[in-house]
Amino acid sequence: MQSPKYKLLDWIDKDMYIEKFDSGFISMNPNAYEFLVMNPEFIDIDSLFYNENPKMIDLIEDTGGYSLYSIALRSHNIKFLEEHINVMPKFNLSNNPYSIPLLKKYPELIDWYALSSNESKEAIFLIRDNLEKLDNECYTNLCQHPSYEAIELLLENPEKIDWYHISSNPYALHLFEKEENREKLYWEKICYIATHTFIPLLKKNMDKLNDRCWKELSSNKNMIELLMENMDKIDWHYISANPNATSILHNHLDKVDWDSISANPNAISILHNHLDKVNWSTYFNNDCAKYELLEEHKNELNKCSSSHASAAGILFLEKHPEMIEWDYFSGNPGIFKLDYQLMRQTFAEFSRELYMKLFNPEKISNLLLNKGYTIEDINELVL
Repeated sequence: MQSPKYKLLDWIDKDMYIEKFDSGFISMNPNAYEFLVMNPEFIDIDSLFYNENPKMIDLIEDTGGYSLYSIALRSHNIKFLEEHINVMPKFNLSNNPYSIPLLKKYPELIDWYALSSNESKEAIFLIRDNLEKLDNECYTNLCQHPSYEAIELLLENPEKIDWYHISSNPYALHLFEKEENREKLYWEKICYIATHTFIPLLKKNMDKLNDRCWKELSSNKNMIELLMENMDKIDWHYISANPNATSILHNHLDKVDWDSISANPNAISILHNHLDKVNWSTYFNNDCAKYELLEEHKNELNKCSSSHASAAGILFLEKHPEMIEWDYFSGNPGIFKLDYQLMRQTFAEFSRELYMKLFNPEKISNLLLNKGYTIEDINELVL
């Protein structure tokens, strides 16, 4: 399946606006790949390193001006990494989830501290065979590793557990549930990462939950059941932004924090029924904002610098480009739209190549004459 391809919104795709882009922010925009391919002068290698789109690492390599720091840490191109293995920073290479096959082949390049932070499960298997190489800092990293395999390794070495850091690891629930560990835990960190499966644990340990815990729980979208049973503990600033808490907010409008709720997409009906209380600068970024309301209240908006402006916010900025702060706006994924024409063109080229490969005359003749296939057999293979 081909990856999606993007182009700038029509109203932005003009020289007078493109020249305003900030290269650092546009290089961090996950939808900017095709734009940067066509406009390499906007590429900022250091910023590109932080782009969450995995395709960007290929763009770094293609520029020829790549940063070894970036490549070693993120590249999935094993061939490229091995060709440059002697100049790759060990720390970054050991932290790259794609590099495990290379690290097995070249164990002398392993930085064990970095490997203990590598999110690949394969890294844990490699570590398990080399426990003598680990120090306490490595075990601290393992306490934060997002895998049950890491937790199992720690259970075999309980004296190495860093309780502060493991308290923020959702994979360690069965460790939290053991009675002998309750006093070692940092409950505010548990409240921050808690999912529905943590509710029984929290209910059994209500005496451990302080004010900071209830702030975290109030913002946690998985904790509505617990919050409804403990209304007196709710922090109304945090819960007002919680997208799953609208049933609570509807019934307690006198306690709502209107600055926080103005960004809550699921509270849009509350906001539209209380327009006099809305924080319009915050509402501007609400995914369910209404363009008409932004127009009506444009005098209450500050210059719009958000890199997360809503669809209505972007439409508003099309009408009021003088309110755009182009640096942050350059990083907004919403300034791009799917390029269906390019996607169709790419798919058509792929289809032609596939057709030529499947229906190569020599291959068809070989199947019919030497392999005993019939035309019906070939149709089944193709279709």
